[in-house]
Amino acid sequence: MKKILNISLIMFVILFQLKSFAEEKNYHKELITDWSRIFPDKNRNAAGPKFESKTNKKICGNYYRCCVPCSCDLMKYSEAQKIKYQFEDGLKEFYVLTIKNPCAKKDFPNRVNKDYFCDGEKINKSEVYSINDRIVIGLLHNGKNCEKDEIDFVKSHQVTGRYCELRNNTPLENLDAGMGDIFIKLAR
Repeated sequence: MKKILNISLIMFVILFQLKSFAEEKNYHKELITDWSRIFPDKNRNAAGPKFESKTNKKICGNYYRCCVPCSCDLMKYSEAQKIKYQFEDGLKEFYVLTIKNPCAKKDFPNRVNKDYFCDGEKINKSEVYSINDRIVIGLLHNGKNCEKDEIDFVKSHQVTGRYCELRNNTPLENLDAGMGDIFIKLAR
């Protein structure tokens, strides 16, 4: 009986994982279908969505990223800024993630289409959205000032705590993480 119960449990876990994998596959198909709309210049390595105040307060919210190192890189190299934006259905206020203007860098990453982001040493405002000479790279969903328990959770979390501390203290020349390295070179 115990053996049958264990086999049933294993089968349930396998079926659950297959269902999750199938759902992920559908998201992948949607991404591929909309690829040219999401990345009009086909440069997925460093393009942000085309879409004020700066304080020292920590901002918490949800960000949907592609990989674990992105969490660390965003926390270290980006800044959350609250903006107001006029949509068809009215004025909305929300937080965006921004990076410093990278256009004057002598070591601008060669794997990034500089013409997309830059017009000389200025941000190419016909292609990317910017605020106060900072490029908007993402949207922070449900952004708000962090509560102490949220800061404690981030610090003690396996990824945003221990892993990010290790990653964010590793010299850039010792990192080997593909897109993350490109982002760091662009954002630092």
